[in-house]
Amino acid sequence: MAIRIPFPVEEPPQVELTTYPVAELALSLHTVFAPGRSVEMTQFSRRMRARLPKPVAAELDTLGFLLGPPAPAPFSFPEGDAVPVGDALDAVTPKTEALQFSLAMHLELDNGCPRDPGVLEEIARDPEAIAGRFIQLLADYWRHAFEREWEVVEARAALARVDAELTVARGGIGQLLSATTKRARLTPDGIHVTPLFPRDMEVPLQDDRVLPVVLSLFSDPWVITRYWPAAGLVLPAPDGSRRVTPPSLELVQELDAIADATRLTMLRLVAEQPRSTRELSALLGLSEAGVSKHLHRLADAGLVVGERRGYYVLYRLLPERALAASTALLDFLRVATDSPAG
Repeated sequence: MAIRIPFPVEEPPQVELTTYPVAELALSLHTVFAPGRSVEMTQFSRRMRARLPKPVAAELDTLGFLLGPPAPAPFSFPEGDAVPVGDALDAVTPKTEALQFSLAMHLELDNGCPRDPGVLEEIARDPEAIAGRFIQLLADYWRHAFEREWEVVEARAALARVDAELTVARGGIGQLLSATTKRARLTPDGIHVTPLFPRDMEVPLQDDRVLPVVLSLFSDPWVITRYWPAAGLVLPAPDGSRRVTPPSLELVQELDAIADATRLTMLRLVAEQPRSTRELSALLGLSEAGVSKHLHRLADAGLVVGERRGYYVLYRLLPERALAASTALLDFLRVATDSPAG
């Protein structure tokens, strides 16, 4: 099963990146409704739920399954220019066709039973009533909880959009997909999205071959696909704070070289003063051949250097390399060197 956006890989579409405030509203509310979806959002979910009055929290527990999948269409993709959250909510009414279509899909799909099975009956009997309750739930969530977060969310979304624009400029839509999700990939015949519910279909691009892409801080691990009027995607926004960068080869070699009690002790000895293999052999109780093997490991990692002085080769620590390795380790661990102890 896959949702396919067909195009020849040698003729990729133009990517139109945007962020959509009301999409962040709806998707963030889903993390409150189902906090297990994203472990990283656990504290956010607790903070948001703590701000909700009990009647609003109860309504969320009843209607939260309508947040998706499938995601409610009017709250995923902007129509026209993005507008403030309050204005976007006001533009959606219980009669909005896209909202009623999204709600009706829950009657067709087997996504598990809601806490109150009567909700499905009401969708079938009076979809406008459920749509009105759903819109009010989003408005209450905005007013009581999410509005206080929006300034920070908006700033993070803007940074993520710049990151995504650079990614697309470097490697096109394929690199953006690789950087944001495992649920969508570029293939020789277009984009394949792995759906969260049974769906096998093709969705064409717009006539101008533009692919609208909404970046969301809250959609992970979802990829939301727009079917009408043409293909579009909601992708998890690139987030440098979540990206794990592997350590450099030099750092791995340096740490591997000192991951031995004997070699670490040897470094301490040659840091005090330059020493020969004979002297180190006597101090460590090792054969000179054994000392030489350890010194070669340290020299290969660039931590010590041997210098001939007469008959002997004396080994000394390269303090600048040891300091660089220490700094590289702290940088990799993201430890601020000027942080107060404890």
